[in-house]
Amino acid sequence: MLQLEDYGFCKKGEGGDYVSDGTIRLGGRRPNNTSGGHLCEGYTHGLNMVIENVRQLRHDADDSCPVGPDGKRQPHLRLPRGGGCRQVKTCELTANLGWANPGTGSAMVMRRD
Repeated sequence: MLQLEDYGFCKKGEGGDYVSDGTIRLGGRRPNNTSGGHLCEGYTHGLNMVIENVRQLRHDADDSCPVGPDGKRQPHLRLPRGGGCRQVKTCELTANLGWANPGTGSAMVMRRD
């Protein structure tokens, strides 16, 4: 929460509300850790989070998405509890934030072209 505040996603002291109001959930305004990230498979200094961001930007994040007649995955949204697709439907911008504050950490922002 402190990192989200430090990077300006929300104001200082508002990190708790920002997280608990659903903003960072899949389907929220700014989904975070769509792959499970820091909870189950990624490290902030590794490439797993970069790969997830690229998959989100390509709209090709999950093997559980149904394949359409054109052979491409068709993004759909299911909540994590229900399993399945983790693709953010309208993903155009991602941020990969290293563990620390902005002065000593790292960050990478990517945009879909």
